[in-house]
Amino acid sequence: MCGIFGISGKIAVSSVDLCIAGLKKLEYRGYDSSGIALLNEGQIEIVKSCGKVESLEKRVLHLKDLKAVSIAHTRWATHGGVVEVNAHPHIDNEKNLALVHNGIIENFYELKLYLKKNGVQFLSDTDTEVIAHLFSHFYDSNLLNTLKRVHEKLIGSFAVACIHKDHPNTLIVTKRDKPLILALDQQKGQIIVTSDRNALYEGEFQTVDLEDNQIALINENTLQLYDQNGLITPLQFTPLFVKNTSHDKGEFSHFMLKEIHEQPHAIRRTLEGRYDLENGQILLNLPKNFKEFFPKVSKIALIGCGTSYHAACIIAHFIEEFVRIPAQAHIASEFRYKEGLTDESTLVIGISQSGETADTIGALREAKRQKAKIFCITNVQHSSIIRESDFHLMTQAGPEISVCSTKAFTSQLLLLYLLTLEFYQMKHGFLDQGNTWIQNLRTLPSLIESVLQKKSLIQEIAKQTCQFDKVLFIGRQYMFYTALESSLKLKEISYIFSLCYPAGELKHGPLALVDENTLTIALLGHAPTFQKTCSNVQEIQARKGKIFAIAQKNQNLEEISPDFAFKIDVSIAQPLLPILYSVVLQLYAFYVALEKGHDIDHPKNLAKSVTVE
Repeated sequence: MCGIFGISGKIAVSSVDLCIAGLKKLEYRGYDSSGIALLNEGQIEIVKSCGKVESLEKRVLHLKDLKAVSIAHTRWATHGGVVEVNAHPHIDNEKNLALVHNGIIENFYELKLYLKKNGVQFLSDTDTEVIAHLFSHFYDSNLLNTLKRVHEKLIGSFAVACIHKDHPNTLIVTKRDKPLILALDQQKGQIIVTSDRNALYEGEFQTVDLEDNQIALINENTLQLYDQNGLITPLQFTPLFVKNTSHDKGEFSHFMLKEIHEQPHAIRRTLEGRYDLENGQILLNLPKNFKEFFPKVSKIALIGCGTSYHAACIIAHFIEEFVRIPAQAHIASEFRYKEGLTDESTLVIGISQSGETADTIGALREAKRQKAKIFCITNVQHSSIIRESDFHLMTQAGPEISVCSTKAFTSQLLLLYLLTLEFYQMKHGFLDQGNTWIQNLRTLPSLIESVLQKKSLIQEIAKQTCQFDKVLFIGRQYMFYTALESSLKLKEISYIFSLCYPAGELKHGPLALVDENTLTIALLGHAPTFQKTCSNVQEIQARKGKIFAIAQKNQNLEEISPDFAFKIDVSIAQPLLPILYSVVLQLYAFYVALEKGHDIDHPKNLAKSVTVE
């Protein structure tokens, strides 16, 4: 959420063009508003706009020829509504400095009161404006000393970039608990500051990931790093080659629909090189120290937020059922403040598509403090979650542009299935029915393709059911966790209120909500509880609720005669069914949102990467 982009050095082309290009690549992190600040004839000039970056682009045409030190920002609102005055950059009363910020300042109200008593006038409702005025309040002509004092006063999480008219060639930045990357383009003599590597243009860079409490002072194309005591810190660069790939929709109307259709390819890529079919083995090439640690594991905690949490739920169930090690899924924002029983025999698995999810990273840090070993699953190389972990594995989903996660979720599941099978293999020295498991995994892409071929049927069901304003999802065992994810998808992009419950819990409360205006989506894929779930469906029908049932081809639905039905032609292990059922309901959510005319790729109030608590 929120994206920072700044540039300093021997800027060869329009700094405004560079900032706009960077913001467009960061727009998935926040698209409520955006802005840019730079020096123009000795004065700081700021341009802001509500809405997407393209609206800002139209307002900065008069600055196109400038090649000045610049900072830019795309916002996802936390403090203060979506109005232009709350957009970044923020400025002090004297208009001497401009500042952008990612994160949340927890003590902003106390600081605001203090500054008001000292005559400061506030224009916005944001916590960020406090930082700008605090900087001005402490300013002593020395940027480093001033930012150091500001840093000491702030409680919370932040990445900050600032320019000052007294220092026309200088950009100064700092951070705590938020990512901030410095990227030096030696060939062009430019230094980029960004919250996300995705914002970088194509080329070769030497990069530094700013550590917490460090301050970087960038003067033209020179970079100096300082620790929290103001002492110079040696620079340690990591080379990075960026090859930009075009993010276009191709033949599809929306990125979400495109990414749903990319799932067979994403799963094939995630599987590639990670199994030996002939010998029935999983080959994740886990390091020796992990294999030495694993026999000591007494329990496994899986941690995630939103979609990643639902993946954790499915895999925790699979680990306990198949590997017979106690496993529990945790919502990251709860886990990090919980007095848990994590210790040196606990394996904690963090799951995050972006690798920057603030609550997940915070939870992993807390688990590490309690001496647990940390394993992470992510889709983004060089992300913060990897640096916080002892071990990691990468999915191969490729860039996911739509806020609503599809291929990242199924790729996470696939990799976590592989990891669970590897756990069994390490525990027993072999993988029971290894060839069968691998064959099942190998058939997933073609089974997904068979679901995609029937999307017109799903679209027709969506057209007939999109008028319902109450939707109840039910399932049992693996199907319940899949229903949780499917309910989230529908909420995210259709804005329909949906509730999800284990089917057996209906008579303990949720049945009170059922009437003829309620649509129940019943996931019937768990064979051992199929009959019992059908009985729960009949309880709903007795109260005039409408039913959309999803089942396998060999399951007889005559007993319940649902109002709408979709059959999946499958022969696959039960634990793997969540991937197929998820694809069906991804399509369903998409087509319902399409019928309602919503901005599917950019749903209201949401951002792709949740980098604040």
